[in-house]
Amino acid sequence: MTMNKEILGVISLLVTLVQYTPYCRSIYRKQLRPHVFSYLIWGVSAGIVAVAQWSADAGPGAWAMALVALLCFLVVGLSYRTGTRYISKGDWIAFIAAMLAIPIWVLTDSPLAAVVVVTLIDIAAFYMTLRKAIVAPNEESIRFYVLATLQYVLSILAIESYNPTTLLNPLVLTLTSSLLIGIMAWLRLRSAPCH
Repeated sequence: MTMNKEILGVISLLVTLVQYTPYCRSIYRKQLRPHVFSYLIWGVSAGIVAVAQWSADAGPGAWAMALVALLCFLVVGLSYRTGTRYISKGDWIAFIAAMLAIPIWVLTDSPLAAVVVVTLIDIAAFYMTLRKAIVAPNEESIRFYVLATLQYVLSILAIESYNPTTLLNPLVLTLTSSLLIGIMAWLRLRSAPCH
């Protein structure tokens, strides 16, 4: 493990804490209302990805993903307390499908197979957050997703062994977070009063 990778891993952890601390505070204060199912799925999938990355020699590149798993479960607890809205029939279908996909990981011996399945699950969770952001773009934090994107990029740079198992999930999360940032910014600009 090189010192530069460790430094990037630590910076990624710090960015993750900077990302989640005000986000959780805003949820607690009922200023933000994230989609609870998205974060439940992301907590499970981040934990699986962290273990898969670790087994594929990601090194410090897996540290932030493990922390993200824990923090996603904190968001679930806070979101449940504040009463999340916008849970549609489609959200339930995506949630159930995502939960049913997890046994596929358990049945595989391949960390890559686990990461592929979990990445598909993450995309299903992303759909729920995207749908909610379109309905209520001011109930999510653009800053949170900007920091998430930075954390994913730093995690990628901190990976010790680049291979599909260690790269697939953080690359997809970088792209989906960037897309969400763009959509929320566009919707907010579109709904802002003209002066």
